[in-house]
Amino acid sequence: MKNFIFLCILILALQSCYIYRPYEPLPGEQMPSFRQQLKPNQKYEVSTANENFKIQMLEWQKDSLLVLRNKRDTVKLAENQITAVKHSVFSRNRSDALTFATYGAIGVLIYFLIK
Repeated sequence: MKNFIFLCILILALQSCYIYRPYEPLPGEQMPSFRQQLKPNQKYEVSTANENFKIQMLEWQKDSLLVLRNKRDTVKLAENQITAVKHSVFSRNRSDALTFATYGAIGVLIYFLIK
């Protein structure tokens, strides 16, 4: 039982408070192109025809996007290969939920250690 609770606390502690959302322009604005949406050194989820990448954008090279994937692999994607882009944004609700769940799990662990 103690191992299970420790595993739950570890899983909750390793969760990210960031989620990926599609770009939403302000009312009255047009949807910008991928070139205008992507900013250097920001994290994105990019969809191509057959797979999704979680990337960090490095730079544009003519009509190709140079990105860092898995924190070490540099990949070049053509602009016309990209079908969708999602931006990494902080989720306050997810952060609060993870905080309360972690506090609850720590409380249960302390209860079982004392008992």
